[in-house]
Amino acid sequence: RPPTSTLFPYTTLFRSIYAFDSLGRSGFGGRGRCSVERVENIDERGAAAVVFHDGNLLGSGRALQLPVEDPIAGHDISLNLHFITPARLERKGKLQDQAPAFGFLMRTFVQRVVLLASLYCAAGDPRDLIHPDFLAQAETVRLLDSNVEWREYERFSTRQQARLKQGGIVGTAVYQGPIQPFIPYLRLMPYLNIGKSTTFGLGRVAVTLG
Repeated sequence: RPPTSTLFPYTTLFRSIYAFDSLGRSGFGGRGRCSVERVENIDERGAAAVVFHDGNLLGSGRALQLPVEDPIAGHDISLNLHFITPARLERKGKLQDQAPAFGFLMRTFVQRVVLLASLYCAAGDPRDLIHPDFLAQAETVRLLDSNVEWREYERFSTRQQARLKQGGIVGTAVYQGPIQPFIPYLRLMPYLNIGKSTTFGLGRVAVTLG
């Protein structure tokens, strides 16, 4: 089942701003400190509006709107997916070092979206939001070409007092097939990233449809 057009209410954004600001002032891992000076809300057309500045909320704001329908016509659509930062995609307990199949990619991302929606948007039980037939259609989309490589990434854990390896794939993958029903999710993907350790900036992607 395709998603609704409105995701992540504005009140959730406000809570996130204050939570991040409070965390920054108390210190990250007992070391560096920061404060939130400015936040801009960028809509689906790329227009930006300042919603938080110097400790104050500005304007009434708006929720992130994602089009349920897309102007791209035709049954088969091409998709170019660029993995900008290492994407840690795990399948059956094993990290993937090759470009993922579209079905696996969408199943992973849709599960992430509905989980976030259930936690922060009062969307109900995530199991009720994923229609099996909808995800089954993703299996028919073909991987045409890929140029990805494994890139290692390390971070220091203050809790474990050790450097942790968090590598993943970077590069591009090209898909083709009946992608139309998944376009709302693909439009959302650059906002949420994909895979494991997204809170550390991993799994950032760029999506090009044509």
